[in-house]
Amino acid sequence: MKLLILLFISSVILLNGCSTVERSSCDDTITGFARMAETPKLQLSFLDAVPRQNMEREALTFQAFRSLGCSTVRSRLRRDRSSNIICTIEGTSARELLIAAHHDSLGSGHGIADNWTGVSVLLSLARYYQRHQPMHTLKLVAFADEEDDLKGASQMVRRIRKGELARPRAVINVDTIGIDELALDYRSDASLACVAKSSAAALGLALDTRKLEDMSGDSLPFKQIGIPTLHFHSLNAQTIRYLHTYRDKRELVDDKLLTQAFNVIASTISALDHRMDLEVFDPQDIE
Repeated sequence: MKLLILLFISSVILLNGCSTVERSSCDDTITGFARMAETPKLQLSFLDAVPRQNMEREALTFQAFRSLGCSTVRSRLRRDRSSNIICTIEGTSARELLIAAHHDSLGSGHGIADNWTGVSVLLSLARYYQRHQPMHTLKLVAFADEEDDLKGASQMVRRIRKGELARPRAVINVDTIGIDELALDYRSDASLACVAKSSAAALGLALDTRKLEDMSGDSLPFKQIGIPTLHFHSLNAQTIRYLHTYRDKRELVDDKLLTQAFNVIASTISALDHRMDLEVFDPQDIE
């Protein structure tokens, strides 16, 4: 049985060699919740009293990570007052998974959907993994200046290329969820998307891949240097018009959709944390 499982994994998770993944293989993927010590909970209270000014949002993100006991640092952007906020949770391995969401906002709205929903996912994951050590070392990164040409993510990529930071085995980006059914950006890595869709199916949920014009995200600079990425969002042709407008406020976010999205994301991360630690999923295969 173990041999069959290993053969299955090696056939599905070969990121350089596969441009598509068979649907039947995705259906067979073990859900991440089966491997978690307990089901993590999304803390909806993180969506309360969100500041509109970006410096205040940054400060609140830093304080929230610190209050959860997370080893947290500010990484100042060059020629900018803003900082990436990085929470590190040591795993049983030094190999890293990077989970990201941007903390800045733009326009006349409150920036709740875009992207305090993503920040709330990071904080809820930090709460869970502080109590349950992951296999990989997790970097939970709240990026600055996503709304300004992805400056925060781009700076981290430059530091990775210079060898100043470790190269993560994958990047999971969460940007604007809970306003429609959860979806994947079409540029997500096919094999990582397979795991995400299997995790959703195990929870009785569908997970579509969508292509939207003019949609960007902090996963793109990492993808450009060959790091596998997975980008979760809940945008469609209608909801994308709400971004950066007065409509982006607490009432725009549907708590049920947001909780469902979090469950899929948490399950996916757990599955990747365990599956990517297998020897057949070597980082050399994906870099």
